[in-house]
Amino acid sequence: MLYHNEELIETVRRSQIVEEMDLMGPISDLFQIQHTPFGGRACFSNTSLPRGTVVLDAEDSLGESISYEFRKEVCHYCLLYDNGKVMKCRINASELEPLGEQFKGKRFQGAGLWFCSPQCRDEFLRQDHILELISGYESLLNGLLFCQKRGSDEDIDEEKLNSIPIDQQTIEFQWQQLADEWIPRVQGMKPSKKLAQLPHMTDDIYCCARSICRTLFQLKYLDPESVTNRSFQVLQSNELSKTSRFPILLSFQIAVYQTLYILLPPTLHSQLSIPKFRHILGAEYGNAFGIWQMGESVGDREYLGYWLFPRASFFNHSCDPNVDKVRKGRKMCFILNRDVTSGTQLCIAYNCDLTLPVSGRQQTMKDNWFFECMCDRCSSELQTVH
Repeated sequence: MLYHNEELIETVRRSQIVEEMDLMGPISDLFQIQHTPFGGRACFSNTSLPRGTVVLDAEDSLGESISYEFRKEVCHYCLLYDNGKVMKCRINASELEPLGEQFKGKRFQGAGLWFCSPQCRDEFLRQDHILELISGYESLLNGLLFCQKRGSDEDIDEEKLNSIPIDQQTIEFQWQQLADEWIPRVQGMKPSKKLAQLPHMTDDIYCCARSICRTLFQLKYLDPESVTNRSFQVLQSNELSKTSRFPILLSFQIAVYQTLYILLPPTLHSQLSIPKFRHILGAEYGNAFGIWQMGESVGDREYLGYWLFPRASFFNHSCDPNVDKVRKGRKMCFILNRDVTSGTQLCIAYNCDLTLPVSGRQQTMKDNWFFECMCDRCSSELQTVH
């Protein structure tokens, strides 16, 4: 019944937040979020705005995932990528001693963190309560090393797992089974026995677990009344759409949850629940922004990972966007690329090749974001095609 109670509380809370969001006012002085006739939400300018206007500066990401293959080549603070060069600056135990005695006398592995400079490392360490996050990262890294040493006898048949039909009932059953059977069995175990229950941690599970760990840490200390938090709570979950298209994701999600349940230190474990975990992942599917190499053309840049900006997730897609996304270190800037009049919908382009014909663009949107694009450009080109 624990899971049912958590789910009920979470559902009631979200429905209250949705109602409150309409009374919350705009995310920016320059635009407001309005409900659209087709049932979604969109951003509309409050006044006429000239080209070059920064309509939103977002520095409030909730969680980020750096791809495993780039983990040593991307600065974990400013996200600099220097053409494949390994970042030289790391954290050692002596630098953590002034912050607390948590790692005193323990072997510290570096928490899977790399930085481009001492300045970025020190800025990272200056964050409030940062030892909690480092402790979570270190525990996950030790879990990964344990799994790599232990090896795996599992022979995962991805094709078979992806052939299993997934619907909402299947999803609910699997999570309820985890709550009713696995969690009660594991929670009373000693740490050494719990570790034996750890699922084999792949690179993907490790990176996803780190991202969730960071999100839990940030949510713990985020003002519940902040625009960032309220925006996050009402983000649409694409759990069913994504999982039904890629059924293997359900077993992956459960493995990530089990990993976090076993490995998270108490300060972050207290923040973990099945409904919260599912909303975090469901919100990321379809709302996350890519972390891309800077300074390269679209076709040549490296995809370094992803992060979530709740306030920026209300910009809809257009194949003729009037807002450009520009990353500046840890900040995402949303800048008008043309003049707009009052009441104009402000749109960005999702990660789509805009040179494709309309059929190709629409297929990309269906495959990755679960909707059929009918922006002005697509509508116009479809009329020409037909």
